[in-house]
Amino acid sequence: MTARCRFSLLHIAIRTIDGKETRTVEDLSRLTKIESLRLKIQDIFNVSPQQQRLFYRGKQVNPRLPVSTVTQ
Repeated sequence: MTARCRFSLLHIAIRTIDGKETRTVEDLSRLTKIESLRLKIQDIFNVSPQQQRLFYRGKQVNPRLPVSTVTQ
């Protein structure tokens, strides 16, 4: 007997505040914490998590929540 666990993967488009650069962060699960997303953004844009401000639909995102709760 084999147990299978399927997670739907997400991708998120990240744009700099000046709008000049947009990149896509891929392979995120719905359970990925925003803190982990910030680390991926650091790798892509070379901006430390302490300097990042993440917004979704005009509201600042709580860094302790999973990605899935932000989009609901």
